Amino acid sequence: MGEFNPESFKRLFTQLGWSPHGASEDVITAAEADTGVRFPSDYRSFFRWATWAAGWLGEEAYISLYPVEELAESTINLRLHELLPGVAIIGTSGGGMALGLTWRAGRPLFVWLPFDCMIDRQVRVLGHTLMESLQALAHDSGWQVDLTL
Repeated sequence: MGEFNPESFKRLFTQLGWSPHGASEDVITAAEADTGVRFPSDYRSFFRWATWAAGWLGEEAYISLYPVEELAESTINLRLHELLPGVAIIGTSGGGMALGLTWRAGRPLFVWLPFDCMIDRQVRVLGHTLMESLQALAHDSGWQVDLTL
């Protein structure tokens, strides 16, 4: 699994804002417990670097990665545990799409799903790492694989 690299992360964005400090291991572990989803190592490393980030991936794809302290709230408020058990909402397009995280076959999956129709048939797999997923959104390729959760 690839590790998080802040410089590579920043290069993906044409405009980027992020928190100037990272989160402690205690905060990250609490967020995992509260969401019920284990975070892969690269996503944990992202949180050690910054507690949130938002910006444009190219000219048409916007992403906001939720603050680590708000991950459970976003998942609970959407009743996602009822609709798609084992999926946590970790970000948004700022419009109608959500970035989710789940595990299948022992591997993490970052997925893209519509806020207005959160059912398993609407999920699109973006990748197995945070960077792979953001690259898929930036280049609109590789994320169009259907997956029934």
